[in-house]
Amino acid sequence: MRPQGFTLVELMVVIGLIGLMLGLVRLTVNSDPAQLLHRDAQRLAASLSAAQSQASASGQLIRLRPTEHGWQYEIRQRPA
Repeated sequence: MRPQGFTLVELMVVIGLIGLMLGLVRLTVNSDPAQLLHRDAQRLAASLSAAQSQASASGQLIRLRPTEHGWQYEIRQRPA
């Protein structure tokens, strides 16, 4: 006759997986809008700084254009 129940290792694995799944759900569901806005503002500031540095180094006009997934650089020639 087979003993009933679970081993300690099996229980620990299941509890670990449940904890991991709850952590992932919490990250995706309970995102603080203010925190998301702050993170996006930091990304925009970093993109603007990079565009400014590239424009200064190359002497070209750099335009940062918003896209559906973030920002896109457009390099333009200076008018003659």
